[in-house]
Amino acid sequence: MEILMKVVEFLAAIAVGITAVRIYLQVRRLWEHKHEKAVTDSISPVATLMSIIVYIPFTAKFILIDHSVAPALNSILILGGFIITFLIASGLWVRKNQYNNVIKHR
Repeated sequence: MEILMKVVEFLAAIAVGITAVRIYLQVRRLWEHKHEKAVTDSISPVATLMSIIVYIPFTAKFILIDHSVAPALNSILILGGFIITFLIASGLWVRKNQYNNVIKHR
């Protein structure tokens, strides 16, 4: 039984690494094009916000209740990816929005 636990822990560690790479590749691609309105329009901020809301309790459970390192790291990585995706979807960096705000305030 001890060997099985070691194998599962090893596989969980590999899964965290794969999640980190997947989140990096997703966010990097969006981050490169965060100034383009077409990119921000293609991401649903409501769906991303719902994902954030769903992952917060799981992250809190893994950190505060279970004290499970691998699932906690996995949830933190996924939650961070969703937060960055939400910020991009909100259009913070779209240049057109920045110019419109300057014109409206004059």
